Amino acid sequence: AVGGGDRAAAEAAWLDARLTWLEIGQDNAAYGAFGELGRKIDGTSAGLPGGTADPRFTGFHRVELDLWGGGDLTTAATDAGALQTLVGRLTAKPVATWLPATKAGETSWILRVHEVLEDALRDSLSGNDDYGSGSTLASVTADVTATREVLGRLAPLVRARRPHLLHRIDTRLAHLSHVVV
Repeated sequence: AVGGGDRAAAEAAWLDARLTWLEIGQDNAAYGAFGELGRKIDGTSAGLPGGTADPRFTGFHRVELDLWGGGDLTTAATDAGALQTLVGRLTAKPVATWLPATKAGETSWILRVHEVLEDALRDSLSGNDDYGSGSTLASVTADVTATREVLGRLAPLVRARRPHLLHRIDTRLAHLSHVVV
């Protein structure tokens, strides 16, 4: 879309891709499971000496700034191509590479249940990861979807230890979804 010069279509495609990234639980929720590659795909400019001008500011938020920050579409196309390459590197390996079926890998999955929503609060609702798209509420909705997915995979373990907890969590997630919409 950016290559074709259609900013509106590029913005819609960016939002779809970004929400998909969030719905799978994103890298921040995995607390570094994707390493430096995850930061390049979805890192913000926080902590970078040059801020948004720093060459290490890449990925979704770089493209977001290009599109909604008034940048030219040629730059957006270059940055979108770089993002596509980064995601290609991530998806070239099976998920077990990033989150292995080991004690450490299982711990990462368990952490994801609360980290996804923590990231929604710290990054999205604070505005820290909005570079112009105004997609905060859509991002939180995607984070609720990711939380439900991960919790669903852990449900047998939770149910065995705290049978009533899943219903309580589901009720609260439903309330959050209702408030966000």
